Amino acid sequence: MRLSPRLLRGGAVAALAALAALAAPRAGMAAPVPGPVVRVTTVQVCRARSVATPPTDSTGCVRRAVDAVDPQGTALWLLADVTVPVSVATSRAPMALLMQAMASTALYWDGVRISASGRPALEQPDEVPGQFVHIAPLRSDELRPGVHRLAVLLSNHHGPLRVSMPVHVLALAPLELLRDGVGSGGGPILLALGALLLAAVYFAAVSLAGTAREPGRGHTALLAALIACALTQGVAELWRALLPISYVAQVWRLIVILLAATGLGASLVAYTTRRFAPTWSARAVLGYAVVAGAVWLLPGFDVRTLLLLSTAAMIALAASGWAAWRREPGAGAVSCVLLLLIAAGVVEQGAFLDRELFVGLTVLTLVLLLDHVRETRRLQAAATAAQQQAQQQVQRLELELLRRRLTPHWLLNMLNALTAWIEEEPATAVRMVGLLGDEFHRLAHPIDAPLIAARDELAACERLLALMSLRSGRTFTLDATGVAPDLPVPPGVLHTLVENALTHGGYRRGAVFTIRQQGTPGAAVLTFEAPPADSTERAASQAAASQAAAAHDAPHDPAEGFGLTYVRARLQAAFGEHATLSDGPASDGGWRTVLRLGGAAA
Repeated sequence: MRLSPRLLRGGAVAALAALAALAAPRAGMAAPVPGPVVRVTTVQVCRARSVATPPTDSTGCVRRAVDAVDPQGTALWLLADVTVPVSVATSRAPMALLMQAMASTALYWDGVRISASGRPALEQPDEVPGQFVHIAPLRSDELRPGVHRLAVLLSNHHGPLRVSMPVHVLALAPLELLRDGVGSGGGPILLALGALLLAAVYFAAVSLAGTAREPGRGHTALLAALIACALTQGVAELWRALLPISYVAQVWRLIVILLAATGLGASLVAYTTRRFAPTWSARAVLGYAVVAGAVWLLPGFDVRTLLLLSTAAMIALAASGWAAWRREPGAGAVSCVLLLLIAAGVVEQGAFLDRELFVGLTVLTLVLLLDHVRETRRLQAAATAAQQQAQQQVQRLELELLRRRLTPHWLLNMLNALTAWIEEEPATAVRMVGLLGDEFHRLAHPIDAPLIAARDELAACERLLALMSLRSGRTFTLDATGVAPDLPVPPGVLHTLVENALTHGGYRRGAVFTIRQQGTPGAAVLTFEAPPADSTERAASQAAASQAAAAHDAPHDPAEGFGLTYVRARLQAAFGEHATLSDGPASDGGWRTVLRLGGAAA
């Protein structure tokens, strides 16, 4: 699939749309209502013996920081005194309690139960998982200035795995502020993710529609993977912002975010190193994999996510920075965005994952897509020039091959044989004339297509062998068992190998040539074998074979060398650098030539 400039610009346009979405104002979003925020930092932690009422005696309870409370596998009571300032009454702002924890929770204010999320319980069968974010509005008469008793019952019996900080926040804050905080940024991020989705689908389609030899196809696939991982992480972030989420689902959401961050980092490292530092790309990816494995063993989902993305960004910055120092086009812009992304992560830290990360990823994606468009067009131009050069070489070789085939000696032998058959067996002479006409027509009208079906190429080989059998009175046949009839091959390559074998084999009793196929149609390997020469020619043939083997793929005489040059040129014109030709002596004294088509491994 050839990527036109219009199609290539499509991915960049999608990224521009993402950037515009992030830069758009948040229309329709109310500004947070000013008001005091009372954050509870320490609590009395008591093991729950009953879920009916809060304990009145704190004997046996311990004082802990809120983020050090761990209700996993048990049920706890949290007790705290909350001072409501006079400014709450004067602000007239609706207030609410915020409990953000991976647990089922019930909130008590001055001994009265005001709200519950799920159903906290002493045992797992009795618990109903609650929401990760629990907001409980308070009436104005419950907010008189002074000290109030807050009690929280929480339990966690359904967590899929243990987390390092199951309780995040316990606070009293303006209700409007809490609602905006839970869903803030959802609209713009949703628009940005939609634009990134278009870019991911576009580049995934380009990658799947292209062939294995399409210039830049591997880079396109890595870009699509990078955007897909960013989309996955963004969708997981929006899940909590737009939809209620239980504390059980919150754990799975964090796992998805961590997996997406791991894949995003791997894609970023693989793409930037392959693009700007291909010589150490494999080592960079391996190094990132080792670091990622170690990071996964650390506690804290946010910490691990930040470390994964920071490691990937620093490796990518090293690759692009080295290329920018060499003044390679596109490397400077990528380096600047990566540097800003790393700086934002250091400054913002935890908030970076909720806001700046998606802004940075969208800008980075834009820069990478624009660079990819430019690089792909350059590769396509280079591939087109190389293909044109290969076609010109094929045309020159075809003319030279035609001139060598139509020598007076060859024509004289054919005419003498034809004269003899006309006198002795006219029917055979007529058949020989037909075969000779077909052969002259093939020589005079070479096929312009870079590939033809194997059946057509094998038919041309069989016509040549039939013609030579009639001329010499010896039987020459071709065994192509197992070769797929529809296998695409360059025209003339097998025919040239058969002709070389006939010319230089010295077969006085006829011969059977074989062609075998291995590999898949997209990466096929064809092996042509010519039998050993007759006894009178065996010594000369073995000496030629030894010289060829010592020369490492050197032709064993000038004429055959010209034929192999033509075959190589045909292979490269059709498959590029992925196709190879090798030949050498076979174990039985014959000669073997191996053609690797497409992307066959050596």
